[in-house]
Amino acid sequence: MTNRMGNHTATCALFSAILLFATGLASGQVKGDASGDGIINATDAAMIRDHLLEKSPLTGAALTRADTDGDGKVRMADLVYVNNHFYKPPVKGISGRIDLPTGCPLSPTGMKIIGPGGEATIDAKWQFTGLPAWNTNCGLFVFVEDAAGSSILMGYVDPAEVSTGTLILTPTHFALALIAMHPACFNVDDRQRREILDLARANPDFPILVQLIIQALQTNPTHLADYNTFPQIYELAAAIGNAAAQSWTDSSGAPAPSAAPSLFAQVGRSGDPHLEDWPSYGMTLVNPHLLFYGVGWGSASNQWTVLRGKDGVTQLIPPGWAPDVRKNVTLANGNYTVNVWKGQGAFFSSDPVQRAAAQANVIKTILLGLDTLAPPGWNIATGIINNNELIERLATNPSQDKDALVSMWAALNLSSGDDWFRVLKQIVEMVVGEGDYVGSGMQKIAHLVYGMADTDGRALWRYFKAANSWLDTLIKVVKIYDILNEFVPYFVQVFFYQNQYVYSINVNNGILAAGWKRIPPTVVLTASTATPRVNESVSFDATATTDDSDPLANLYWFLARICG
Repeated sequence: MTNRMGNHTATCALFSAILLFATGLASGQVKGDASGDGIINATDAAMIRDHLLEKSPLTGAALTRADTDGDGKVRMADLVYVNNHFYKPPVKGISGRIDLPTGCPLSPTGMKIIGPGGEATIDAKWQFTGLPAWNTNCGLFVFVEDAAGSSILMGYVDPAEVSTGTLILTPTHFALALIAMHPACFNVDDRQRREILDLARANPDFPILVQLIIQALQTNPTHLADYNTFPQIYELAAAIGNAAAQSWTDSSGAPAPSAAPSLFAQVGRSGDPHLEDWPSYGMTLVNPHLLFYGVGWGSASNQWTVLRGKDGVTQLIPPGWAPDVRKNVTLANGNYTVNVWKGQGAFFSSDPVQRAAAQANVIKTILLGLDTLAPPGWNIATGIINNNELIERLATNPSQDKDALVSMWAALNLSSGDDWFRVLKQIVEMVVGEGDYVGSGMQKIAHLVYGMADTDGRALWRYFKAANSWLDTLIKVVKIYDILNEFVPYFVQVFFYQNQYVYSINVNNGILAAGWKRIPPTVVLTASTATPRVNESVSFDATATTDDSDPLANLYWFLARICG
């Protein structure tokens, strides 16, 4: 036991030593300013990230400046420091007004304007002051919220409009917001999004869309978010968005989104519940966790374009980029089941879509493990420097297996555990410095992992595969911790009882919603419906039982097979 606890102490020291923040730069240099421009910003973070990814090694003075703790190496701790010390210009309040058309029956009483930086009260003249400034380098969603907390109006604001500290929100912003919620706009960085919106503005039908919104504001403004009340508005916005996405060519000359700008770009307030008030929220992705399946707005309320990610592994692509990976389907009102992926064989499938699903779900599992195993209040963006707390928690676990677990954890030394640190630094680099986020650390990381470019995504996946020693620890923790109730809601549908969960799509008057649907434990799909198709009815055999009798062993087998 002494040996094991000695190893434990050594491991704690190792974690602390690697992640200590210190000083040590030469006089006159800004610690962390890799670029040498005098401030710490996303450029410096990107340079350190590329150094860690071995894509563009730092040398000379840049390497010295990037070594924030003075240990002679540029490591994850340096990236954490840089992302936590971004230069922030003085915050100024934004003033302005909501410019509604004459005859609009809305009353401003009790209303406020919500932005990613905060909120401000709207006065009797629809004016506001003191709206906290946000990142003026990217466009953002703003909402006008009533006294009950519902978003009545939604606008998309170009960063140039707020740089002066004045914002006049008009029906044009409301029209842009509907198009900015187009799936194509949600899967590119903000510079690219604004290029698509510029094309939308130039569409001859855009003024018609604005006029329809003005008429809606004059007749029934509280139902502007309701598709059933104003279907023509949403259909026209969809058509304009589709046309813009299909005609767009990236100004940088690259046909695929770049991961670097999106890592540090905010679009509205992450996890903002107001987005759920608007129909296109459910249209963003058919499968937000599996990365590669998406739905584009069609020309009619029941017409959809089903997209597959480029090569099955990268971001979704707008319609028109790759006709071979999309197809149009007609969905009437009702529920549909889509067979995304079931079974371990998908990881080795020749189908790139199934392969991508398997990879994405394994990444999801690992990230969930990090989120679930953390001590209460542990934040993966900052708590990574306090792994001794996590080790201590594991060491004091009353389970009979605790000694073996501590020994296994202590065995993660630099010779076998370097890949473990590579995994962590890749995760942390995508998390810190991203701005405020409402949600768990896992949700944050998953969002960023699934937004990576193909090259970075594959590199990260190699690190995950190399971290098998840590995955073994994760499996053991699952066995000895009474945390299955925390795990089950998130990934049991993928790994534990694959035949008991199906991915369900619901269409209701053009509004698409999707998610996992649990089949009762005593029911599985029959052979005839094992691969259900769109518009195909799904029947169940209530006499059948699941063949996943040992889900934990099944999970272990899968991870060991792909990571061993």
